Amino acid sequence: MVEYRVIKKIWGVKMYELLSFFVTFVGCFYKIQVGILCGIGVSFIFMLYPILWPKIIEENENCTYSLTIRGGITYLAINHLAAKVQDISFQEPKPMAIVLDFSLVTEIDFSVTQGLLMIIEDLENKNIPIHFIHVHNNIKDIMANSGIALGIVN
Repeated sequence: MVEYRVIKKIWGVKMYELLSFFVTFVGCFYKIQVGILCGIGVSFIFMLYPILWPKIIEENENCTYSLTIRGGITYLAINHLAAKVQDISFQEPKPMAIVLDFSLVTEIDFSVTQGLLMIIEDLENKNIPIHFIHVHNNIKDIMANSGIALGIVN
């Protein structure tokens, strides 16, 4: 039996959870185990999405671009950030500077630092300065240990 009031509450709180609910419900017509596993799989995808592709808020003021990254940056997320920075670097007129706001970044790993070094090198070749602002101390230490110059980190 389906409680319609629960569906209405789920719709009001997080609509995408209804997809997991319906996948589980429909999968249970085949086999209960299949329905539960499919529902877990859909929920797992929704949990991984913000980790793999963190939200990047872009602001432009007088050709100085500010990118605020929301959440941690991991191995796969650095590609998303690098693509965003590269798109900005090709815009006309040429950006005067790119500022990465790390105030909401909670974690990075070795592969991220290597990706950041590649971004820095690419922007140096294009004569576009890059700056990191609001970097937490633990992340600043990781960046310094990986070879990122602390002169561009604030």
